[in-house]
Amino acid sequence: MSDLTPIVSYIVPIYNAERFLRKTLDALSAQTYEDVEFILVDDGSTDGSSAVCDEYCAKDSRFMCLHTANGGVSRARNAGIEKAAGEYVMFCDADDIPHPDIVKTLVEKCRGDDIVLCGFRRVGGKEIREETFSAESVYTQKSDIIRNLIMPMCVWNYTPDGQKIQPVYGSVWRGLYSKKLFSLGGTRFDSEIGLGEDMLANVGLLHGASSVRLITEVLYDYIENPQSVTHSEADKLWNKYLKLWNKTLCVLRPLHSPDDTEWYYYQLTRYAVSAVVEGICRAEMPFAQKKRAVKKILSHPDMKKAIAASPSGIPSKDRLLLKMLRPAFASEVLMYYSKKG
Repeated sequence: MSDLTPIVSYIVPIYNAERFLRKTLDALSAQTYEDVEFILVDDGSTDGSSAVCDEYCAKDSRFMCLHTANGGVSRARNAGIEKAAGEYVMFCDADDIPHPDIVKTLVEKCRGDDIVLCGFRRVGGKEIREETFSAESVYTQKSDIIRNLIMPMCVWNYTPDGQKIQPVYGSVWRGLYSKKLFSLGGTRFDSEIGLGEDMLANVGLLHGASSVRLITEVLYDYIENPQSVTHSEADKLWNKYLKLWNKTLCVLRPLHSPDDTEWYYYQLTRYAVSAVVEGICRAEMPFAQKKRAVKKILSHPDMKKAIAASPSGIPSKDRLLLKMLRPAFASEVLMYYSKKG
């Protein structure tokens, strides 16, 4: 870190978030770090979000707002990056709560690192769970960044040799990123995928970094807002996961050994479980219809390959669950994850 205080550009993509937005913007206003600009990107909101953004810009000179046509969260974040004047970039979702010292702490912890990642809290109703790292650590070797950060982030906390480690997660709202990682041909958010765009971006950001620091401080509240979905939305969710999986493979394959193929397929099985839990279990439709939807996912040709190629390094419990992910066990899969979720 130079002796000069760096400017941080804090980017907030916003779409129809009026119900939560004031709490988030108040949390940004309360930041104890002074050299920060807040870039609000109103992604074509049709509720009162635009007016709320303008209100905060009028009363606090650190805020600016870009009003754009609706193009999705990736385009909104990319628009914010183009506008950012800071040496470092941070991100916040429009319904989450960053702690007052998040910017200050991440900047102070930074020692010339390209990325600094902190802990966070999952807040769902009355339940609060902390997710953080057991100790501060720094990764400067590319092979270590791939093995201990990129690979576990993509395949549910496993290293290529089957060791399960603390989760990194793919969300960008827990980190401080050097602006140079986004400059001239650098990483951007992929607007062609409808979910997981932050994880995919993080693969590129982590791979481009010379130094990544993990700190133990818990500095961000991720607000979980589960909603019921329709049958058509559940079907679309699986298709989104398939697209994300294929995009991730394109990025990961040049970084890893061909021997890691079984881990790529393991990632697909976890996406299938996510599609079942987030889409089908929460969908408002009869059990028989849910069962057909689960069976459709488990019948996908790549899912058959995934079950056959399960990694040897995973625990026996996970291996048993993998064996259950077959069309013949659609009812059991649905009942198991309905109770668990």
